[in-house]
Amino acid sequence: SRAPLEFVGRVHRQPVFGTDPFTTLDTVEVYQRSEVPPGDRMPLVRTEMLITSWDTLDGLPCSCCFAYDSQFWLRKVYGSPSGILYQEPVLGTSDWHCSSSMVDRAVTYHKVPLHQGKPNPLTL
Repeated sequence: SRAPLEFVGRVHRQPVFGTDPFTTLDTVEVYQRSEVPPGDRMPLVRTEMLITSWDTLDGLPCSCCFAYDSQFWLRKVYGSPSGILYQEPVLGTSDWHCSSSMVDRAVTYHKVPLHQGKPNPLTL
């Protein structure tokens, strides 16, 4: 398809208090990979809220569903610590950069390190 690529660029994860198994409210943002100037935000296509239950032994998700009553779930996570997972296209490549943070920021092109594509003198 010639349509611009859509990708999950940001997942804001908040633990839901008092749940067994461990459960998170995940706000998932889907972006469009577009030719935007470096540093500009990627176009946001849609936002979905999901409830994810996690296996406490292996850390993998065991179930996931849409959070249809988002106000109910937002009250359950109010004040809980949160983390944000990011996936961003690497400028000038077809690669992706993944990271996590406690700080909210825009989803943009990830800047290529200066040594990208060149031999690293520290490893020669």
